[in-house]
Amino acid sequence: MKILDAMKKFTHFATLIQGKIVGGDSAGANCLSTIFYSKNHGVCEGLGILPIKLIPHFVDENKEKLSQVRPELNTLFLPELHYGVESHEGTKLAIESLSV
Repeated sequence: MKILDAMKKFTHFATLIQGKIVGGDSAGANCLSTIFYSKNHGVCEGLGILPIKLIPHFVDENKEKLSQVRPELNTLFLPELHYGVESHEGTKLAIESLSV
């Protein structure tokens, strides 16, 4: 994923956003999660800024895609045109699932 590869270059990114409110849409939200599922890339590791598993653009057929991966993490199912707010160590992430 190009965006994930680009974000990995900023080794202090988690420190820069600590205590702030950050918005992420689809691929951007995937990057901030620990584990995510993408129909194009399958199960992937994000940056781990938020300790969650994420399935954006969620449809029922993908419900079990992350069930066997990192069971200690909560899974956020984010259907199309919905948003969620997660927080960890003072950082809040508003994430949205939207296709254009």
